[in-house]
Amino acid sequence: MAFGFSVGDFLAVGQLAWTVYSKCKASVAEFNNVSRDVRSMHIVLRAIEDYWTENDKLSSIQRQDLGVLAEACKEILQQLTELLEKHKSLGSQWKRPIDRMKWAAKGIAPIRDDLLKNTVYLSAFNTTITNASSHATILRALNRIQWEFQTGRRAIPAFSRATVQDIDNDDEDTWRDITADLEGLGVDPASVPSHQNYIKRWLDEVVFGESAEGVEVQDHLDDLDDSGSLGSQAPDLVAGATTTISGEAIGSGHDYWGASEELSRQEPGSGERCPSAGSHRSKDSSWRPLSEPNPAYVQNLLSRLLNLEYSGSDDPNTMLVPIKRVYYQADWTDRGYLYRTDVEYHCRSAIGKTEFSCDDQELFEIVRSEDRNRDGKIDCIDFVEIIHRLVDLAKRAKEQKFQQLVDLAKRAKEQKFQQLVEDSNLQGARLAIYEQRLLWSTRPDQTILPWGWSRDDTPSYGVQYTSPLGLRSGSDPVIPTDSFTSLAFNAARVCIPRISQAQEKWGRYTAKMPKKFSNEYQEALELVLLAASNFVILESSHGPTKFSDLDNLVAMADLAVVDGSPEFEGCPVAILRDLQHECYNMLNAIEGFVFELKDSELKQFVRASPSLSRSKYAIKQDDCSDSPPSIGEWWRLQMPVRAARINFESRRWDMIQETVSNCRAWYKSHSVLELRAIESLQHLKNARHRLALAGEREMAVCNAEAAVRQGFKAERAILQVTAIAADGLLKPDLFRPPDPLAVITIDDHESKRTEPDPKTQNPYWNESFDFYITKASILHIKVLDQRNLKRSEVGEKGFLGALSLRIADLIELRTGENGYYKEGELPRSY
Repeated sequence: MAFGFSVGDFLAVGQLAWTVYSKCKASVAEFNNVSRDVRSMHIVLRAIEDYWTENDKLSSIQRQDLGVLAEACKEILQQLTELLEKHKSLGSQWKRPIDRMKWAAKGIAPIRDDLLKNTVYLSAFNTTITNASSHATILRALNRIQWEFQTGRRAIPAFSRATVQDIDNDDEDTWRDITADLEGLGVDPASVPSHQNYIKRWLDEVVFGESAEGVEVQDHLDDLDDSGSLGSQAPDLVAGATTTISGEAIGSGHDYWGASEELSRQEPGSGERCPSAGSHRSKDSSWRPLSEPNPAYVQNLLSRLLNLEYSGSDDPNTMLVPIKRVYYQADWTDRGYLYRTDVEYHCRSAIGKTEFSCDDQELFEIVRSEDRNRDGKIDCIDFVEIIHRLVDLAKRAKEQKFQQLVDLAKRAKEQKFQQLVEDSNLQGARLAIYEQRLLWSTRPDQTILPWGWSRDDTPSYGVQYTSPLGLRSGSDPVIPTDSFTSLAFNAARVCIPRISQAQEKWGRYTAKMPKKFSNEYQEALELVLLAASNFVILESSHGPTKFSDLDNLVAMADLAVVDGSPEFEGCPVAILRDLQHECYNMLNAIEGFVFELKDSELKQFVRASPSLSRSKYAIKQDDCSDSPPSIGEWWRLQMPVRAARINFESRRWDMIQETVSNCRAWYKSHSVLELRAIESLQHLKNARHRLALAGEREMAVCNAEAAVRQGFKAERAILQVTAIAADGLLKPDLFRPPDPLAVITIDDHESKRTEPDPKTQNPYWNESFDFYITKASILHIKVLDQRNLKRSEVGEKGFLGALSLRIADLIELRTGENGYYKEGELPRSY
């Protein structure tokens, strides 16, 4: 009868119950009591109807049972309908006494009994399916939580943070967290306490116990057995020991914690699985600490904790379960506490397997501080705090190590940057000085003359320059590169024109670039151009081709005695010297930046030329590259970073301008300084004249000694000369050390030389030579550069130093019977 029973058939029974109820309600008083019974049946039918239409989860057996109950209800309702039809005259004006008698005789009691019995049956059925629905909802929620955790869609759930002991002991915090997780998936929190045993059974089979293998959680999230309970098929509904999700094997239980080691104490093939470092499950699916100590397991899991394998999550409870499991295994006798010495032993052994260090005293203090009762016993809460503190130490050690690596990388990067910048600054300074000298040599009328120098355009001798001491020279005076005059000239005549050329030439290329890249070039050039324009503060009031009044102040202060003189109190010469150094460093950075703007061939030529003054390089007014370097090369040269640093240093110019103004004000108010400097110059000229006379007298004495030496007669002897070594020789070439050799000559007619020692400023020869000498002989030793022998005269490139000794002096200063040893500075001239 119930075969093929559907929702439509059940709806028809409910509709019939409502129709009968309406008829009874509208009938005579005799049927009023019956209407209440029909109403009760209709309410239960409606509840079952709502559950069925909403969930559509009735099993085949449940449908069959419901069909039988519905058929019985339908028969009773049809009997009640026939009775209403038969006695409808009771409610009309033509009712007869005989009808009343028939009603009383017949009665309605049996029908009411059947109504009540079937209503009870329906209520019992409704209770059964709704209870099964609560189980199903909870099971579905538990499976969903498990699947989301395995696939990384959820943080560690509450039941995975709990241990077996927490569940068995009905820990309030644990069950509150589990209830919150279930409530998030639509489970009524009020229904959880009544289903705790059901949830415990699920946890035993899924989380703490052995489960079926190869089960896919997602395929069973909505599957239930026909009874609606966990049933015998429950393990097939949830994640097993190895759960396959999206092609990845994800273990349940201990595999959730990433355990990788098997701490087996059994013989292979024994058929029993010993607990791993994460699962703590035994073969009976109900894990408890082993009934014997397992220190290897405890120490391995502790070392994994201290290696921060469980610290990747933001959830502070991530480490709680493994820490508790360590504690329970260490407390295998279930005393409820561990002795402090045991805790220290296990922690010390675990620390030995980690990458951070904690000495015994520090570990002792940590454990002792958590022993709040001072009884030498550590409970579970204390143990958790101890491990957390050790983990914090491990984190700090790891952060410090990481920070050291970061700092090392930063230093290496900064060092590489500094090397790049220093090379550019060096070449830029060389080229800027050469360009400055070249500009002055091509425009003699614009040669800058320092204070006290004068220029004489005598036609017979050409251009002649006279120094403050009265010395005449055909070469223009050398202005120090760190002088204010040189700094202002290089900024105005060398750096600013090159930057402007780059802006003009590169503009048509950068205009076609994306704005992000074009700004990289334009902003860097503009920042450096603004920084270079600040040097105009250092110029003379007559322009960059005149000697700066600041340099005049320094030169006069050097000649005049200003220290301790009340006449020159507050002289800013020391401040100006510091300012020179600071401004030189700032301009040097700009010169290095400008050097990288030049043509690549020119840069290679400058780097390869040790001496630009002897090269064939011809300066051009437009020697910067025609097109900008690639954005990759621009970044490799760190040009935006250089420009930013140059701009940062330029913020000092406000203070520099104030300092320069104060120095100039002092200079103007102390005009007597120039008079004192002129007086000092006159004293120097007089001293120089006296020195010249003394030199002439010394030369006369030397000539007399030479005459005596020529007439000195002695027997011939053999002199052995050993050239041992030299140290700190000059380097005539900028990029290559010399190849020094020693040339030993007696009386300018017998000469011998050592083998050259290549590429060194500290040669070691240790070669001996024999010479025939007399007491009147003179020993000459010259050190030459083998690569420049053709230019070995005094003052030329190949000449590295010389020394002359009289044989007669050697005999008088004899220090031993076998020889004379001479060590000292090698003069650069005879």
